[in-house]
Order: sequence, then C-alpha cells, then structure tokens
Amino acid sequence: MIFSKEMLRAVLDGRKTVTRRPVKKGKAGAPFEPCRYRVGSDYAIQAGYGQRGIGERFEVTDVARGKVGEIDYAGARAEGFKTTAEFRAHWLLLHDKAWLAKQSIECPACDGKGHLRPPPDVVYCPACEASGDMTGVASTEVAEARFADRHGEKNVWVITFRLLHAPRSLAHGGDDSGLRYRVTSTGRHQAVEHLDDRDSDRGYTSAARSAMRDEPEAVDDALLKIYSADAAERFAGQPGRRAEELRQRAKGLAQLLRAGDFTGLTAQEVHEHLNAIAEHLKVLDEQRRPAGRAA
Repeated sequence: MIFSKEMLRAVLDGRKTVTRRPVKKGKAGAPFEPCRYRVGSDYAIQAGYGQRGIGERFEVTDVARGKVGEIDYAGARAEGFKTTAEFRAHWLLLHDKAWLAKQSIECPACDGKGHLRPPPDVVYCPACEASGDMTGVASTEVAEARFADRHGEKNVWVITFRLLHAPRSLAHGGDDSGLRYRVTSTGRHQAVEHLDDRDSDRGYTSAARSAMRDEPEAVDDALLKIYSADAAERFAGQPGRRAEELRQRAKGLAQLLRAGDFTGLTAQEVHEHLNAIAEHLKVLDEQRRPAGRAA
C-alpha cells in the first residue's frame, strides 16, 4: 500500500491506524469492485508509486464501506490528523489537485504586499516570493465547501490495520558471541555463515541473541532517507510550515523592537540597530538550514 511521506511517518509513529481509499466502480453490472485489501492479510508499505517496499508490513484487521464525508473526530485521529478539517484538507490535496492549484490566499507571513519590512529598507517575503499571496492554498471556508460539494458523498473503503514490526538491531560479532556458525568450503576458500543472521542485512539482525546489548533498534536506510527528507521539507518552502516559521520570526522581531531602548538615538543609530537584528536573524537562518542546502 502506498502512503505519502507525511502519512508514512504517521504510520511508522503509530499515529495512523486507519486509511480511507476510494471505492472503484464495478464491472459487468456490479455496483463496485471489492476491496483489494483483505482482513487477516498483510501487505508491504511503499513510499510512492513505483517505489520498493520500505521493509515494513501491516496486517488488515477490518474493512468497512462508507462515505468519506461521514468521518468524525475519532476517525480523523485514527487517520493521523488532529482535526476533521485537517483530514478534509489533505483529501483535497490528494484527490482535487487541479482545483487546489487554482486557489490562492493572502500571504499570512507578510503585509499582503510581499514585504516583511516596508520600504525604504524593504525586506521581501520568501513565503510568497514577494507576491503578497500564496497560490495552491485555499481558505478553510472555501476548502470545507469544496469538500462537502464534490467529495462528501463519495464511497470509500475504511481500512483498519496494525503495523507488523520486526526488530532491527545492530549485530555483534566475535568468536565469544555465542552465535551458531556453519563453515562451507569451495576449493581453497572457506565461508563462515552466522545462522542467526540469515534473515538480516549486513551489520544488522532481527534475532535478539545476535544483537548488541543495550543498543536501541536501528533505522534502516530507506526509513532514514524518508526521515531526512521530512526534516529537510520543514525548511524547503512548504507553504503552511514556512508561513508559520516566518510569523514566529516576525513576532520575535517585534518583541526585540519593543524591548529595545531607542530613547535619545538618532535615526541613523536606530537604522543600525535594525540592521543588526536583521543580520542576527540571517545568521540564525543559516545555522538552521540543512547541510548542503543552497541559500
């Protein structure tokens, strides 16, 4: 089963135990096709179309049919969202991309004209690229109306599942490890196989007796890449996250200005104070930017 990066993280964290998938129209007179996911069966988890499984699997524990608009608060939480509004917004992102791409709102991070600081010492807003509005984003009221009008009555499969977790730990080695060995010979060469590690990738094991003591479970390479990408996206211009970050920075700047004692200073000295604060924020931004990411 394919999950978006955001939902994949929720699945692996245990916050998502339910997924809703559209019901497909049936063939040969049937009202709909049966759900491809069967109770009691387990399936691989994928991070995108055409991607290999990440090594984790889940077991389906229940399948029910209903309307996507019937989701309540408990259902949204089981889907990995904080509110039903968040679920509906994510549904539009997945199933109504063309409509969403035509929407726009006034940028919440700036003055609506693309400025974090007005002229003459203008600082342009990176969240909206100095345009004053953000495209591909709909207001809550507009999004709710669109969902109710175009999607609320659509049939979905409500699939409940549980993650099948196989521990992955660092493997220890050495002749005193207590592992069982098998030695095979081919001509002049010998190969030593750790029987407890036959189901493991190099350096790791799912067998408790083969694992290093007092070491936490390891994250495999596929998951590590997903986690790294997720962290990088927090600084990669995602509209919601970036806007919130800029709002917090603007709030902090206002607090610094209010706390500053500019009494008796000339206009030039005040200007120098503002430049110092802006430079400080720039340094902090550089420090927070992931390594290797261009400015």
